[in-house]
Amino acid sequence: MTIKNFLGVMCVCLLFFGGCSEKSSFHPERRKCLKELIKHLRVHSVYDKSGPLILKRVGRDYDGGYVVAEKSLQKADALLGYGIADDPSFEEAFSNLYKKPSYGFDGGPEEVKSKNKLFTFIRECISSDQFLYQDQKSSGKVSTFGQQLDRLKLKNKKVFIKMDIEGAEYEAFPDILPHSSNVTGIVLELHFRSLENIKRAITLLSNLEKDFVLIHVHGNNACGSGFSTKGVKGKVRYMLELTYINKNLVTSFEVSKNQKHPQSIDMPNVPSLPDAEFEIQV
Repeated sequence: MTIKNFLGVMCVCLLFFGGCSEKSSFHPERRKCLKELIKHLRVHSVYDKSGPLILKRVGRDYDGGYVVAEKSLQKADALLGYGIADDPSFEEAFSNLYKKPSYGFDGGPEEVKSKNKLFTFIRECISSDQFLYQDQKSSGKVSTFGQQLDRLKLKNKKVFIKMDIEGAEYEAFPDILPHSSNVTGIVLELHFRSLENIKRAITLLSNLEKDFVLIHVHGNNACGSGFSTKGVKGKVRYMLELTYINKNLVTSFEVSKNQKHPQSIDMPNVPSLPDAEFEIQV
């Protein structure tokens, strides 16, 4: 999601997540599900033989940049970015830093230009093209993660995944998870405003935890809606940027004593608005 498309994203929030009203947050089933979801949002401190892993922010300032574990990028043979709109800055930064190929997928824009020859734009969606911006016409091309790995000859390679596809992540990940052993890390923008998506988020995060460790959380301040529940100070946004690293790249991990967000390394998605502040108690 880019600042250029901020108004379009606000429309997506209103259309798909029921606006920013919290009246329905008092529903008993909703409260129960949000309380369960919080358990999966505790970040971890991670270590390898050299000590604590280094986190760095990659990509442009504000929206489009993400905090990741440096090791997860170093160990990847390629980066696959989904829902890039017209912003390939994260993918370009990976290619610039590590001299490795990156691919940006989006079925909306007809062309995304880049000065880096290692970056390739693919006008195609993963699993669904339901969440394109309103001013874009779909390419009509939709494929699964497995099909993309085969076509790009990455089936036996290590890849890093960045995904911001406005709610379609729930359809995409069932085909990604069987390939988890070859995924070094994930940056995922998670959308879960509706009760149905809160339940789907719990399932998705539970499945991710089998092979990955959550190491960073950042609330997206582009849509002001949020919730508070027992064990939380402040309000957790209904759009979160989550960063994972594969367990096979670490020697140990533990729930971090610092669950305050944002961290000093973070930047607000929309610089004119205050960043999303909340703390998950442990």
